[in-house]
Amino acid sequence: MTGVKTFYNLACIKTVFKNINNKKFCSPKSGQELIEELEKNINAYSSFWYKWIQQAECTLSEEDLYIIEVHTKNNFKLNIFESFMFYNQSQQIECIVSKLKTDQKHFKDWMVTNFLFHLLKIIRISERTDVSLHVPIGYLSIPTEIKSKLKSFKVKTVYEIFEKYKEEDLKSTNMFSNIIAFEKVLGEANL
Repeated sequence: MTGVKTFYNLACIKTVFKNINNKKFCSPKSGQELIEELEKNINAYSSFWYKWIQQAECTLSEEDLYIIEVHTKNNFKLNIFESFMFYNQSQQIECIVSKLKTDQKHFKDWMVTNFLFHLLKIIRISERTDVSLHVPIGYLSIPTEIKSKLKSFKVKTVYEIFEKYKEEDLKSTNMFSNIIAFEKVLGEANL
């Protein structure tokens, strides 16, 4: 995936030169607006941020991650005394926001894949493995919180999730938020 990261870094460099040639040294957005946009895009990765940035599909460079870390530690507030630091430069932040937006598709793919694998893992650890795909969710020997999150998909059995939903359905806003909630509970249960 190094090639993908190189591509995005080259795209950012081209954007900077294009802005210099067009004498667009400043973004139309204020520094704080850009930082708020950065925060909004980071929040889209929810509590899976640290797992995501370790994935090969993540196109953020070490420098990008450093800039994000600085802004996270500053609670996404622009400090006027640091406004000329490299991590507050509008081109840098715009490039990171662009990468975060592009990575969203890969993040959703990754989350849906994890979700489907975790469903199969739950079935394997359930005591009735031979028929647990077709057993009503309420009868599975898994924690109640996980049962509740599975029921949020409006199905009676785990098999119905595979039967009823296509991959694109699972990436829709409502279904994807159910997946995020399911994965959080699964992580808390250490399954």
